[in-house]
Amino acid sequence: MNTNKTLLLFIHGLGGNSKKTWGKFPQLIKQDPQLDSMVDVGFYSYPTTLVRIPFISSAPKIQTLADGLASQLKHTYKDYQRIIIVAHSLGGLVARKYLVNLALQQQSHRVVGLMLYAVPNDGSGLASVAKYVNRWHPQLRQLCRDSDLIDTLNNTWSSLELNNLIACKYIIAGEDSVVSKTSAQGYWGNHAVETVVDKGHINLVKPDDSTDLAFVILKNFVSDELVEQTKQITDHQPTDLTPGLVANSDIPNNLPHPNRYFSGRTDQLDKLHQSLQEKSLAAVTQPVAVHGLGGVGKTQLAIQYTWQYQSTYSALLWVEAETQLGWESGLERLAEVLGIDPTQSEHRLQAVREWFIVPTLYVGM
Repeated sequence: MNTNKTLLLFIHGLGGNSKKTWGKFPQLIKQDPQLDSMVDVGFYSYPTTLVRIPFISSAPKIQTLADGLASQLKHTYKDYQRIIIVAHSLGGLVARKYLVNLALQQQSHRVVGLMLYAVPNDGSGLASVAKYVNRWHPQLRQLCRDSDLIDTLNNTWSSLELNNLIACKYIIAGEDSVVSKTSAQGYWGNHAVETVVDKGHINLVKPDDSTDLAFVILKNFVSDELVEQTKQITDHQPTDLTPGLVANSDIPNNLPHPNRYFSGRTDQLDKLHQSLQEKSLAAVTQPVAVHGLGGVGKTQLAIQYTWQYQSTYSALLWVEAETQLGWESGLERLAEVLGIDPTQSEHRLQAVREWFIVPTLYVGM
């Protein structure tokens, strides 16, 4: 392992295998003097099958697979300063979810490029049919064109302008019956697209030799567009908080970091502030709710608001509340943030509830 090289990390798709999916790709890279001098090859593997038997086999959701990718890059490949992710099918959604998570959390990363081979960026029509055959398969359901995950992922990816921040290449298989051309190209007007006309969904990532177009595209992307341009680039440094949004250490605060990509929406921020102030002045014990469809930016609006108007409040507290159990667990974890005596462990939840003073801002559907 030479960590002065760029890591080329391969991620397989639905029902795939960490190495078999990619055919001769690793061998051809090793045999190419130029590529071999530039990159090391690695793999991210995860449990997936085309058919899932309820209560017998597992199929982690894309969110979980993205978290697993984060852990592997953090520990197994921690010494590489530059990483290019090469993903097939479902693997591309895992990679994109991983990158969106980091952008939202303002965490640093080392990914300088992303290659997406036949990735259902807008869902797969075949998955929409297959979900009725195997309704217990979470990965298949998330691949459907109408899945909430894909809608939210695309909206967030676009709003954060990640295509402009990470070099991307979208590869279409001309004979693909699983992922349509429009889905594989990502979005209308995308110019970072290549088409291999004589390949289908599976053999697109199984090059015959070094002249195979799928391999040539990878070689050119790595050598011409990325590695030569990033030889002097070191690991990204953690991003500072958005100017003017510095945390006040004198008040309880467990908020996520503000999103440095957030812009506009001043009218919504002003209206939200006005609503909260009106309820505060009137001493009304009703919360203010931010609601709307998934992916429209409710969470980011709430985070931006709380940082922007932090001086108005005596605490900035964040709790995930997708379920009742999650809500109660989140409240209990606030005990430490609020400085509640640890000896009150049996009554921590009640102590936290009693601490709260309205008005409160809620974010939900």
